[in-house]
Amino acid sequence: MIVSDVRDWLNEKRTSTDMLVREITFDACTPWGLAAGRLTRPDGRYFSVVLRDGLYIDQSEIGLLSIIVMESAGEVLVVVHAKEEPGNVGMVQLAPTVQATESNYLRIHGGEATPLFAEAHPESTPGVVLSDSLQSEHGSRFWKKRNRNVMISMIEPPPVSTNLAIARLDDLLDAMFDDYVVNTDARSVLAATPWRHLVPRGSVPFSRGRAPEDMGLARSFASRESQFDDAIAMLERLRSSQEAWRLGMPEEPICDIATSSDLRNGQQEIRFVEVSSSRREVTTWRQPLYYDREEDIQTLITREATEGTKVLLRARHETGLLSGVEFGLSLSKRDSTGHDLAADDGVQQWLTHAVQSGTVRARVMQSEEGGRFMDARCAYSVVEIFEKGPTNRAAQEAFDRSFIWVNLRTLNELACTPLTTTNELRSGVSLLLAWL
Repeated sequence: MIVSDVRDWLNEKRTSTDMLVREITFDACTPWGLAAGRLTRPDGRYFSVVLRDGLYIDQSEIGLLSIIVMESAGEVLVVVHAKEEPGNVGMVQLAPTVQATESNYLRIHGGEATPLFAEAHPESTPGVVLSDSLQSEHGSRFWKKRNRNVMISMIEPPPVSTNLAIARLDDLLDAMFDDYVVNTDARSVLAATPWRHLVPRGSVPFSRGRAPEDMGLARSFASRESQFDDAIAMLERLRSSQEAWRLGMPEEPICDIATSSDLRNGQQEIRFVEVSSSRREVTTWRQPLYYDREEDIQTLITREATEGTKVLLRARHETGLLSGVEFGLSLSKRDSTGHDLAADDGVQQWLTHAVQSGTVRARVMQSEEGGRFMDARCAYSVVEIFEKGPTNRAAQEAFDRSFIWVNLRTLNELACTPLTTTNELRSGVSLLLAWL
């Protein structure tokens, strides 16, 4: 049975959830404790917290994020999961069919098995794997974390349990414009899939009457031109320039976490919660959550050209990225913290002015990674501007070093390429998919 409105279904799950999240003290958060200079569990599973140039979640396990889709009567259907997570705004959000760490799907917790895990895993599924790529997590908070982003097509819908439902994919894409509805991992998988698989067979992305008429999204996606090689060359050059810095960054934490007071670092801190829920694999547990007092703002800049919509990507260096440098969103509230590679005030001033005088095409509030972060909020927006770049020569040179305009064809190619786009960029791109 297909749910008639996936947002109404989500609201029902939110109303009926019995998940309770209670903040507790560090000492009460057993079995977590300090060992070998980090916050960890005695078995070393799930994740740990380390101190480098800031607090980072060190999670070497590669999680599985997998979405199952089907096509029926000219519609693409999707198996969505109403996922309860203690750090989510709204507690329950729409998630991939399977969203599980290795420790979870191996049942280290001793609880129930992950529903549809075999059907959603590329090595065991009876379906067709449409996409499968390793993608990064938030490089300012995770240490070299990666997730396996997967989309699988099946002929027949699999059996769904209480927290799973079959919905129209168009309804899920529509929900990208709704605050705190689609979670981080679902946004990532959808962005990192060839977008032709997200529309019915024979349809052309962005040409189904869903996109604003004055935007050239369909022309941009259908373009024969690709900026992919230029974009990858830019990343490789910038990664090479960062290599000396990276070689100087030891694999082990720079500083030991000796006491619980070390778990506070400026705007960031680690908090501790006790969680109960009858709908999770285990009914009670305790865990740390990463808390940031400051909300983020992330902006995807676009402009219209004869050949269609162009998107401005910004190469970003973040300490926690395995690759060192990936393409991120055009403008971030955190750009003054030194994580961007265009260290030129003229570029930043131009970007800020261009966005302020531009046209806001879409805006949404999202919460990030509710299984690891507490109430982490970010405002994502798509803003159309009317200039190609700074006119000041020095600013233009700095701009050309780490910014690139790409069409939607190239954007999709980059998003499907492992360790090339940041988690925040994939979330920003998901706003475009609402017009698919």
